[in-house]
Amino acid sequence: MHTEGAADDPEGSDAKSTTRTVSEDDNGGKITLQTGDRLLVKLAADWDWSLDPLDTAILKQVTEGALPSGAQALLEASGAGTTSLSLTGDPPCAKSRPPCNAPSRRFHVTVVVR
Repeated sequence: MHTEGAADDPEGSDAKSTTRTVSEDDNGGKITLQTGDRLLVKLAADWDWSLDPLDTAILKQVTEGALPSGAQALLEASGAGTTSLSLTGDPPCAKSRPPCNAPSRRFHVTVVVR
């Protein structure tokens, strides 16, 4: 997991906030954030990932600005608590004609916000 300080935050929203990046290496793990921290989800770029519904009292999706290349979501820790972050990824060949029979992938981490 990669952590960036507020100097890397283009909006400079909070001097104490950080942006952490999760990748497929974090699958099944646990991430701890502080309220106001951001979480960048960056999984296999060639797969079609869809984000499961979020507990928006704890994590909310950041919608302003463009996502970095290869990222699926940017989330912000909006309140204290524990929640799940899950995505489902479909392989690139799923959109081919005829579609392949390759299985989808699941990504899941537990997020604790303090």
